[in-house]
Amino acid sequence: MADETRTETGEPSGTRRGFDLGPSIGSPQALARALTDHWIDGSKAFLNGGVERFIRERLGDAELADFAREQAQGNGSSADARMFRLILRLDPKIEAQYMGYEVSEAGLTGLAAEQDGPFPTQDSSGALRTMYTDRILTMYAKASGADRFRELDDRWHQEFTTWQEHVERAQETGAGDLFAALAWRARARILLGLLDTKAAEGIRERAREAATGGAAGHRWMKGLSPDDPSIGTVMATVDIALPASTGVDPLIIQHKAQAKARRRRILPIAISVVILGLVAWGILAVNNSGGTSGAGGATPTGPAVSAQPSQIDAATAPVRGTGVTLKAIDLLEKPDPGANVLQHVDQGVVIEIVGNGEGYILIRVKEDLRQVCAFSCNISAPSPAASGGPSPSASG
Repeated sequence: MADETRTETGEPSGTRRGFDLGPSIGSPQALARALTDHWIDGSKAFLNGGVERFIRERLGDAELADFAREQAQGNGSSADARMFRLILRLDPKIEAQYMGYEVSEAGLTGLAAEQDGPFPTQDSSGALRTMYTDRILTMYAKASGADRFRELDDRWHQEFTTWQEHVERAQETGAGDLFAALAWRARARILLGLLDTKAAEGIRERAREAATGGAAGHRWMKGLSPDDPSIGTVMATVDIALPASTGVDPLIIQHKAQAKARRRRILPIAISVVILGLVAWGILAVNNSGGTSGAGGATPTGPAVSAQPSQIDAATAPVRGTGVTLKAIDLLEKPDPGANVLQHVDQGVVIEIVGNGEGYILIRVKEDLRQVCAFSCNISAPSPAASGGPSPSASG
């Protein structure tokens, strides 16, 4: 692949050598031809001031010599472009060649085809790149009056810009830096498509094949069509379809990662719900097994009313049921709504039920004995006392 940053002067193989600023060059036109035919050696003489001195001393044209010095010392464009500007000043009617490639429809077609071929050279890459960046075709059109080359240059830049916009949009959504990888060849193919209708149809055919394959419907292909009138869009269809059909879309990876993260968050919650359900089921099962048919899972509410609690020894009374506090509760000293609060019990504490009466429950919490839950207890109710069991106690 050609280096997009390379700006060295190139010369195709077969270019004539033996450049000599000698007596055989007796006019500006002859100098223009010598520089054209011997591009590399001519460029060296152009840059080191030899051409300027020759024009000033041998051709006796101070104004033209000043122009040559200005171009040799200039910046903002490649040295090749500046020497071509001097050649056109020396002979506006010359059969122009740029870096060894003829500036004509046939010559440009050949250059673009060479660059698009299997073995593009550094010479063709440098010529085509600087021809584009330094607007060589427009420069030639202004000097020669061949306006069709200005129109071709404008269209070439417009279509390449369209191609660039498409690939940069795809890059923003994860397609990779297609511009850096493909600009050198896309520039050649677009020019070839503008010059050769057969080549343009070949590009469209490749775009049709690409758009109907694995890339069909991919988000990177939005706005692209093999039948678009813009050759730049058609070329982008070809170039973006390949990564769309074979590459990995970062957005898909992101969506999968987000879904995986959601599953990771949901799984512990689901496990916790199952565990809590099993615990609740176990507590209910214990409650149901601790009494007779009257042992439901009801949640007693209402004021505490004493029913002779002193007749029950809370320390030795058998367990009539178990429960778990579904919310924080206060344990009272006696079954009286206005009684002193002995202890605050948090939500989720397992208690033993050792007695009950109308409006109250006598419970044990670990070593704390004879404590009464009144009002809204929100704990599982005890089973009624079995026949022959201890009677209600007045100890509250």
